[in-house]
Amino acid sequence: MLALKEKRVCVSTGLHPEYLYIDNNVIFVKVCYENLCRVDNFEYRFIGKKGELISRQISDVGKFQLTDEEIVRVEVISENGAMIFFQPIYKSDYFL
Repeated sequence: MLALKEKRVCVSTGLHPEYLYIDNNVIFVKVCYENLCRVDNFEYRFIGKKGELISRQISDVGKFQLTDEEIVRVEVISENGAMIFFQPIYKSDYFL
């Protein structure tokens, strides 16, 4: 229950979170495979309140500068279709 309360929940079909945090209104997120793998680049998608794609990056780390988005969701997809979906980030989580 503590993980739910602290919004540390994600759903995955094979990827694992290394980290997701906010620093100076920038989201930083990195994922990996469960087993050691040479793949470092993943497709990081940042999704807005209405489901619109607001940023897409293929990189080893996803980064997104928050401005005034009410809600941002992070999705990550691997080259073989494995996915991970993170809990939404609300404006109150980063704009205090």
